[in-house]
Amino acid sequence: MPKVKGPHRTRTAQASDPHLISVSPAPGGWTVTADAVEVMVFSQGGQAERSARRLGAAMAKAGHPAEVRIHLKDGSLAGRHVCAASSGRP
Repeated sequence: MPKVKGPHRTRTAQASDPHLISVSPAPGGWTVTADAVEVMVFSQGGQAERSARRLGAAMAKAGHPAEVRIHLKDGSLAGRHVCAASSGRP
């Protein structure tokens, strides 16, 4: 399992840990990165954020929790969106 680094310790990621999806500034645009997906590049931040949220929703629908982290142009965290895993029941 991959290691997860925190401010106080390093631990092994658990199956219940959310998949991290990150929207970050890049030269000439914005990137969306996630564990299981190749880096996606967008010319506008809004496009990148919508794509990241759709990816998080798709992961949650498939039963995998996800967390979308949105970063500002200076790299600071602007917000996050948590996608709870679907139980598969109505």
